Amino acid sequence: MLNLNTLYKNHFGSRKISDDKLRKFAEINLERLKANNGGGELDQLIADTTAALQMYAAAITDEDVKYAKQQGLTIKVKNILKDFKELISRGEGIIRGQFGKKGEEYQEFFPYQKDEYWQCSLKNADLLMDRFLKAAEKYAPQIGDDLKNRLQAMLTDFKSAREEQLLKKAEVTDGKTTTSKRRKELEIQLMKNQFHGFYLDWLNFLISSPFDDISPSAEMLLRGDSILVSYTIEEQAGKVEVKKVFFRSGRLLSVEVITPTERVVNYPQYNEIGSQWVCTAWNTQIYQDSLVTSGLYTQLELRKIEGQWYPARADVIVQTMENPNEKFISTLFFKEYEFNLPLYELEESVDQDSTARP
Repeated sequence: MLNLNTLYKNHFGSRKISDDKLRKFAEINLERLKANNGGGELDQLIADTTAALQMYAAAITDEDVKYAKQQGLTIKVKNILKDFKELISRGEGIIRGQFGKKGEEYQEFFPYQKDEYWQCSLKNADLLMDRFLKAAEKYAPQIGDDLKNRLQAMLTDFKSAREEQLLKKAEVTDGKTTTSKRRKELEIQLMKNQFHGFYLDWLNFLISSPFDDISPSAEMLLRGDSILVSYTIEEQAGKVEVKKVFFRSGRLLSVEVITPTERVVNYPQYNEIGSQWVCTAWNTQIYQDSLVTSGLYTQLELRKIEGQWYPARADVIVQTMENPNEKFISTLFFKEYEFNLPLYELEESVDQDSTARP
């Protein structure tokens, strides 16, 4: 594997990509990995992607469950607050009738008039309930026990529900943090998968010869200036049909790979450098049920190291059928080459494109 020494932008981190869309994309990506894992070379990517997707899905579910419980408790405390205000409204008439609006007893219940109760919120409701309850207990002989008893039960219910609601709110905050972390892990894994696909294409078009994997039993068909070479490969996922088209000069024109689930066509583009044809770009189209579901165009800037052409830069453009007017554009810069090292992500500052969930 290659070690990237400069940032390869994580285009899965956009706020425009919802959790559901990212999960769906990951599920499709995982199925494609499985479908193209005939020789088992993608086992590790499949295992890592499966684990990242499962942890991400579990985090979303856990957050949703906690949020639903928090919302239920929020509704409960708001209903208690509403009942408290209605009780105050009825109780005010009893207190005013007993003591008069200007009496000092009335002022103990309503030191800041009734508006203080009408405008109270969840943050200070328990303090107002407690104050009103103490006054109701003090003057119970004059106004009766009903107001005191109802308020006592209401305050107990409110404190219990409010404490549980705040606890769930904290759990939801923690859940959002966990989901954000799991999402980042899945995004990085998807970028690894995409880079691995680029790496395999690079090996196929720049390093390996297009004749290396042709089966001895392949069939050839002359078609004007081109030659169609067809053969079948037996893989774990089933038979894979490969069709390669060459110019009569031997230069590769296209590679078509047909699996049980999809059809992938690559169109490599070559430039003659010196006396050698070198691949500098390729266009990939992915079909399902005869429809193009996604496309990818890769343009390379090359440099020669010890007689071998290596990418110094790769511009990758991705387009999907779901959003045909939207393109994902990423650029890879290669500075130094080190092999057999895992791909890692460089940290960057959080900006308006942060993946933090609202």
